[in-house]
Order: sequence, then structure tokens, then C-alpha cells
Amino acid sequence: MGVRGDLLELIDDAPGSLRTLEGRLWEWRHLERSRAALQRLAPRAAFASFGAPGTEAAETLETISRVSLVMPDRWRIETDGRVDVSDGIRRWSGTKELLTEHDLEAPDLDNTQLGRFVAPGFLLGIVRFGEPTEDVVAGRRCWRTEATVDADRRFPGPPVMALQFGGVDHTFWFDAGTGIVLRHAGTIDGRPCVTSEFWEVELDGEVPTGRFRPEPGPETTLRRTSDLQLRMAEARGVDLSGVDRSDPSAVRAAIGAAIGSPGLQGPRSMAGPTSRRAAHRPTGPTPTDEPAARAAVVEAFTRLGQIGDDGTSLPHVHHGAGLAAPMDQARQRLPNPDRAAFGVIVDDVLFLRPDEAVVWFTITVDGNRFAMVDGREGRAVLVDGTWLVEHATFAGLMAFAMVPMPPVDDSDADRGS
Repeated sequence: MGVRGDLLELIDDAPGSLRTLEGRLWEWRHLERSRAALQRLAPRAAFASFGAPGTEAAETLETISRVSLVMPDRWRIETDGRVDVSDGIRRWSGTKELLTEHDLEAPDLDNTQLGRFVAPGFLLGIVRFGEPTEDVVAGRRCWRTEATVDADRRFPGPPVMALQFGGVDHTFWFDAGTGIVLRHAGTIDGRPCVTSEFWEVELDGEVPTGRFRPEPGPETTLRRTSDLQLRMAEARGVDLSGVDRSDPSAVRAAIGAAIGSPGLQGPRSMAGPTSRRAAHRPTGPTPTDEPAARAAVVEAFTRLGQIGDDGTSLPHVHHGAGLAAPMDQARQRLPNPDRAAFGVIVDDVLFLRPDEAVVWFTITVDGNRFAMVDGREGRAVLVDGTWLVEHATFAGLMAFAMVPMPPVDDSDADRGS
């Protein structure tokens, strides 16, 4: 088969016989070049073309994560401010102030920061690999190879390659024993875009089982994605009488049955603007310049999917850091995702206070209202003088699409990115 063929087989089989992994994962990203790479790979991507970014970003971003993994579904990925942990049954992610329990689906390593390094098989068919040479990373023998995105591929949306690794041209160092990625460097026009590397990595050692449980403190607010699902069902007018609200699968079944019913068209058709507004009582005065505030709210929602300068954030969503990837996953669950154009229409806005508004909005696909997200109720919040889509509103959309959310980055100074 040859060395290159053996490498492709190794990548396809990764992580092979890997049992455990511990170490530190260092990641560096040049934000402007990352965005440029994303736009080059998907110049006509539906939610990458909402317009120019609305926020300024730092030039670079650097993180060091402490990682522990027991295959296939127990992990802990932790920085100084954030944690993502799974005990194999449930997954939790967030900060010491806000921790989310993802109780709607079983933990999936592929949907984590670590997953792309441990299971790089998705690269096959997306990039073309050169001839490998032997090298050493973190004391382990590995195969070093150049790679570039396949020019014959057509990406309707920002490709997984750009969102997960970054760059147009790449150099990978694959562990010779397991096929996992030990180091990666992504470039655009010969300039560094993204660099990632494992430090002090140990494979197949003993890992204490206590690491795979969350450690909430007295200051921690714990919430569940099933609670967001329940909120979504109530907003959609789903009949939950006789349904065990504490059972996520029962609530999901009720939502599925309601969506399949031609009589359920959502709040927009079930109740007119007057009655749906009557369900909310303002708790403060409206903004001083209400027309301008309304226009800003509409802009935030219609640009909900716009990607920030770093290529990974959504600047029009509160705490939008890292939300481009789940947005892409949700988009892939729309009908005909390879061809569909995604958009948002704001149906109505009601200000509850100077810094909060109820928003009824609709997802459109190819200009047509998407029946399952038609007249949905959400929130907009005023943060540091800018109207943003409420984080919980976006999380509710992701829960509806059954896409897990990353932990909230509490270092973003209360902005979208």
C-alpha cells in the first residue's frame, strides 16, 4: 500500500486501541487570518454572508486546556475559567457560575474540543495529504504530512475543516501508534493561522475516575438542556397535558407529535399579535429611542448567524464565543442543507424594559418560512449599549435541533465574541 496509504488507513482507524489520554492542549489562533480562511473555503456560505462583522476582536487568541480522557465517552477538558466533563452517561459544561447539564443526548466525544484530535477520520475526503515523514512530538513517534483542502470540493456552508482546525493549507503530526493528531498548523497564503499541540501527553496510563464528574460550588447555577426544551415546547404551544415534564424523552415525543400535526403552526397563526403581546407585562419604560432600538433588535436577529473575526463566534449573540460550530451543526439538520439558504425574519418586538425585549421570529429556508420555527418567541438583551440575541434564546434553538452547546466563555466582556 505504501507509507502514504498506511497513514490514511491509520487516520481512518484513529484512535485505534487508545484507552486513555492525559496532558495539556495548547491552541493559538490568529483571528483575522482564521476568518479569511473561513471565507475563502466557503465564500457563499449562507450564515457567513450576513454582512461585515460588528465587533472588534483581539489579534490573537491563546488557550491551554488540561485534558483527561477514558475512551470512548469519559472526559474532562478544563481551562482556568471553563470546564467540559462527561462521566459516560451525562455531560456538563460551563463555568463556576453557570453549569449546563446536557441531558437530552448521550455524551459524544466528536462534539468536543478534544474530539477532532482524537478522531481525525473526518479529514479523509476533505483534504489531500502529501507524503509523510517521520518526526517526534511530545516524546512520541509520529508521521508529519502536509495537507490542503481539496479544491474540487464545494462547501455550501463553512466546512467542518475550517471550523474545527482552521486554515487553508495544513501540516499534521499524527501519532504513529494511534493516529490521533499530536500537533497541527494551519496557514493561509503561507502565514500562520492556527497552531495546536499536545504537551506532556501520556497515552494509556491510569486516570482517576473522580475527574469525570462536575464540581459545582455554592455559587454555581445548574441548568439542564431539557429545561430549555421544555421552554421551547411551551413557547410553541405544544400540548403537554398528561406529559411527564421531568422526562425529556416524553417532552421530545410530544414535540415530535405536535410538529407532525398539520394543526400546529406555532404562535404566529394560533394567536394574533395582540393576544400574544398580552401574555407579557412590561416591567419598565421602553427605550428612549424606541424605533432605533427596534431596528437594532431586528438587525441582531437577522444577523444571528454572522460569524465573528475569529471564525468561531457569533457576535450578535450574547456570550457568542464558540457558537459558530453548533450553528453549523444545526444548519446541517435543515431540509436539503447542501443547497438551502438560511435566514431570519423578525415578526414582532415588544420591549419589556429599556434593556430587554420579547422577539417573535421565524427561520427561513430559501426565503420560505420554516414551519417548525415559525413565530418562535425569544429575547433580545441590551449589553454594553448593543442589542444582542439572548444566549438562552440561541441555546433553545440548538436544543430544538438537538445540538449540544459549548460552555459559556465568561472572558468575552459580555459581548458576542
